[in-house]
Amino acid sequence: DIFWSNLAHTRTYFWTLGMGPIEFGDGQKLDVGSKIMILDSGVSYALIPTEDFNKLSDILSKNYGVTCQKGERQESGSQVNSSDCKCKDYSALPSLKLTIMANKEDKTGKALAMPRETYMKDKGNGACKLMLNPSDMQIGAHYGETQWVMGDQFMQAFYTIYDHEKRRVGIVASANTFDS
Repeated sequence: DIFWSNLAHTRTYFWTLGMGPIEFGDGQKLDVGSKIMILDSGVSYALIPTEDFNKLSDILSKNYGVTCQKGERQESGSQVNSSDCKCKDYSALPSLKLTIMANKEDKTGKALAMPRETYMKDKGNGACKLMLNPSDMQIGAHYGETQWVMGDQFMQAFYTIYDHEKRRVGIVASANTFDS
């Protein structure tokens, strides 16, 4: 079934969606301040606010034995490279569930589970790379608002349908099994 999400901001050049709670597949919650997701098919990575990145890194370390370099807030707000990490057990990492809201009145939304392969890459021998990059770059029409910018790695897990006329995005789980 297609889940339709109206654009969170109608006056923008970006596909902005309302974002609700984020949690891991095992129920561990990630408390983030961001309430907007931008879908961008022109990028092969993801950008998340440095504050959210550091909270995510803390949970990965405490709950899943993954230690990553901390993101540092940069005055210029420019992008930071993805973090090299050490993974105790890559195969034990759960999915990451991002909740997308259908519209401004929606209180529950739809949880979309991103498989571990879309947010963490296994480099072998206990090395891995976190594919959610810390960035405080201001993107979009609402200055001061933080957002998660999801690129190709999100679209590996979900098909996206862009409805220009109705100003909404349809999302369907991909058939990709991530088997190499």
